[in-house]
Amino acid sequence: MAPDPCAGRRRGRASVAPVSVSPVRRQDTLIVGGGPAGTATAIGLALGGKTALLVERERHSADPLCGGFLSWTALRRLERLGLDVAALGARRITRLSLIAGTRVVTTDLPAPAASLSRATLDAALQSRAQSLGVEIERGVHVRDIDGDGARCADGRLIEADRIVLATGKHELRGYPRETRSVDPIIGLRWRLTLSPQMMARIDGVIELHCFRGGYAGLALQEDGRANLCLAIRQSRFDECGKKPSGVVRALGEELPVLAERLHHSTRIEDSAAIANVPYGWRYDPAAQSTFYRVGDQAGVIASLSGEGISLALASGLAAARSLLTGETPDRFHATFLPVLRKPVTVAQTGMQLVERPVGAWLTANVAAMFPGLARVSAKAMRITR
Repeated sequence: MAPDPCAGRRRGRASVAPVSVSPVRRQDTLIVGGGPAGTATAIGLALGGKTALLVERERHSADPLCGGFLSWTALRRLERLGLDVAALGARRITRLSLIAGTRVVTTDLPAPAASLSRATLDAALQSRAQSLGVEIERGVHVRDIDGDGARCADGRLIEADRIVLATGKHELRGYPRETRSVDPIIGLRWRLTLSPQMMARIDGVIELHCFRGGYAGLALQEDGRANLCLAIRQSRFDECGKKPSGVVRALGEELPVLAERLHHSTRIEDSAAIANVPYGWRYDPAAQSTFYRVGDQAGVIASLSGEGISLALASGLAAARSLLTGETPDRFHATFLPVLRKPVTVAQTGMQLVERPVGAWLTANVAAMFPGLARVSAKAMRITR
């Protein structure tokens, strides 16, 4: 008997190979990244009557290395977003100490600033966004953005009419930042538990310790610990044995003022690190884009400026305004990115100056003789729009 070609169909679907279909979700606006830039965009949209889906790659609350200092411009933007950092326990900062070797020059900041951990700040911003109706999904790792939407590591496709890229210093596949450097920057952070006497001495101060091949910022945060954050050249890191512990040891021998802080630390926690920090990079507004870039995906300002969080918030709020008025990504970039040119350039010049011993010594002495000039320089690194 000849085989029946329809037998498989009559017996059901057993003979048909299963087809894997990735679930698809449709959104009006998708924000990729739950840091200050992404949440500022989401809050700005919600305040304007629009909601969005925000996806964050971390499943649990993280404590990113960068962004523990809030400038006066950042504080104004956070207030506009509905956050009271004093209620979160932020430490008030009113003075800057510039330290080059044994030379210590302290000057008043142009306006009060604050010190707050990213863990506390990010959690508060996300909570604020959710209170306004923003949906947040955690543990969603977006691998690619194309004409169809955002493709996730788990195979999902999130279709969206508008996409905001707010992934911070994490690059997205297919959209690398041209940040090649012969001697890139590494970011390192430690949390120090200081003696009560040392806490009293540095309370209200942000210290900038200059050394060959980098600089370090030190300030107290809301839980009473001191946040020590370094930007160090790869070559100098290699000199220190390619280990964070080697960096601490070397700087303790080289910088007497920092050595005193370390000596009065009852506990130094394990370090956190990030490689290839692209300070000075700005997205080219002439390049065509199908999504809105905010935060470090729009531009990366040197950390000595203390303006990183303010840049993130400013770009997020600007993106929200563009989305609410129907501006295209290209129009948004053409309007907002030129605002970054001056502060990013000034901060980059300052970084290149203080990471050289002669430049750091010169900067400290000029600041001592002309304190008003130091405040002018600080203002020049602000995102004012």
